[in-house]
Amino acid sequence: MTAVTVPKIQQLLTTQQLLTDVLHRYGSVDAFLVRLRGALDAPTVELPDAGPYELEPESGGRHRRPDMG
Repeated sequence: MTAVTVPKIQQLLTTQQLLTDVLHRYGSVDAFLVRLRGALDAPTVELPDAGPYELEPESGGRHRRPDMG
């Protein structure tokens, strides 16, 4: 007989909780995986370049504290 350590028991409980949540929410592990693959395989939305950026001068940005210059 092998000894089961406390971290191993906690891992089993966490795995059981995850499986319970997946089954409750999606009905089956396969349905969950289909949804997960769909989310991961969705194309990345690339935003157009905003062009050159204008930096605030070193002497003060609009969020700088008044006592800092």
